This record gives sequence, structure tokens and C-alpha cells, in this order.
Amino acid sequence: GAAIVTAYEVHKLINEAKIYEEEETKRNIKRIKLRSCRIQTAINCQCAIENLLPILRKRIFVKTDTSSLAKSLKLRRKNKNDSESKEIERELWDQIKISVLSRLILSSYCVIFLNLMLQVQMTIMGRNYLEKEDSDIDSKKIVLTNTYGYFLGDGLEV
Repeated sequence: GAAIVTAYEVHKLINEAKIYEEEETKRNIKRIKLRSCRIQTAINCQCAIENLLPILRKRIFVKTDTSSLAKSLKLRRKNKNDSESKEIERELWDQIKISVLSRLILSSYCVIFLNLMLQVQMTIMGRNYLEKEDSDIDSKKIVLTNTYGYFLGDGLEV
């Protein structure tokens, strides 16, 4: 009788060990997939940022254009006969400084915001893809496209 109980306990322990091993294997596979998804998301995010930066740069340069101010300043320097020329030249320089500083701050803010937005949204999409929520991925792609269309399109106002 004791041998049967012992054999049963050994068989039970072996089955529990197999179940534990299968569960641990599943957890390891899930961790590997998650790590792979994070790496792929980081790569995709970096590529997207590199593709979107030229568009962002153009938008910022259009909004903070200093070419007309620079031309006016050059014309003022050529016509030094004006008595008010020094004062107007100083005002033009102040406007150029403000525009350049605005461009710097706006560029920093927009790049950080774009990076954060990409990281968050691509991480969410990557996680959903990992969990195989295919029907929800299309709607998230549409939201992502609309968000960047707004941010890099008419939504960027200075």
C-alpha cells in the first residue's frame, strides 16, 4: 500500500513539474516576444522620427521666417543716410533675435513632443499587435495618422 501511495505522489510531482515547466516556457516565450517587440518599436520609432523631422523643420522655418527681416536690415545698412537708421536697425535686430530664439524653443519643444508621441503610440500599437488585437490595430493606425497629420499639418501654429 505504501509503494502505491509513493508511486502516486511521485507521478503527481512529475506531472506538476511538467506543468510548471510548460508554464515557465510560455512565460519565457512571452518575455522574448515582448523584448523583441520593444526593440522593433524602438527601431520603427527612430525611423519615423528621421522621416518626420524634415517635414517638421520646414514647418518651423515657415512659421519663424527671418529672411524678410534680414533683407530689411541689409537695405538699412546700405542706406546709412537716414537719421533713424540706427534705431530701426536695432529694432530689426531685436525682431531677428526674437524669431531665432522662438525657432530654437519651438524646435526643441516639437522634437521632444514628436518623440514622446511616437514612443507612446507605437508602444501601444506594438503591444496590441503582440497580443493579436488585429481589429483594434487598424483604428489605432488611423488615429496615429490623423495625429501626425494634425501635428505636422495645419495644427502647428506659432
